Amino acid sequence: MSITSPDQVFTLLPVVQPPRREILARLGYRAAKTQLSHDDEQTISANMAEAFELCVFTSYYRRIAVTKRSGATLTLENGAQIVSDSFNEFTGGYSSLLVMAASAGIAVCTAIAELSAQQKMGKAVIYDALASECADAALDWTQRYCTQQFKRSGELVSSKRFSPGYGDLDIQTQRIFFDLLALDKRGFTLTSSSLLIPEKSVIGIAAIA
Repeated sequence: MSITSPDQVFTLLPVVQPPRREILARLGYRAAKTQLSHDDEQTISANMAEAFELCVFTSYYRRIAVTKRSGATLTLENGAQIVSDSFNEFTGGYSSLLVMAASAGIAVCTAIAELSAQQKMGKAVIYDALASECADAALDWTQRYCTQQFKRSGELVSSKRFSPGYGDLDIQTQRIFFDLLALDKRGFTLTSSSLLIPEKSVIGIAAIA
């Protein structure tokens, strides 16, 4: 897994591990209610291991200052404006944003598409669940890492984060954060409907005080 900021590149040990409980929950299993057979356990575990081998985790972050607030509009230092009551409330009292992106890579996404085309839907769903949860886990790790880094200078990173498409933060704002992280130069694209490619990628925003 690599972490990249505008002026630093970190090469790290594989710190992301498959969050099994969350993956099973995404698959519809409930610990207190669902009983898996031995064969099902073996199949799921094997498919998860295969999918995880295909994941190549990358993560990027950037700090950007908030220069103005007016009603529901938040203005960033680069002039970009974000209009959202819920996002403005979330970042209220904080002077900067921590913009992050994490991805499980293209290979696992390609495998999911191929499995779906072959009508191997059970396996495709397991691959999909693992890649989705692992991308979130990579973003969790990035936020924890940045929290420790900013703590050294006496700054506080919010424990929660926000993502485009959540609350009244329009999914179209994903373009603002995509550009801030220069993700187009890092092998990502953004569709006309503001979805990230590779698909198993996620953008999250925390706040810094």
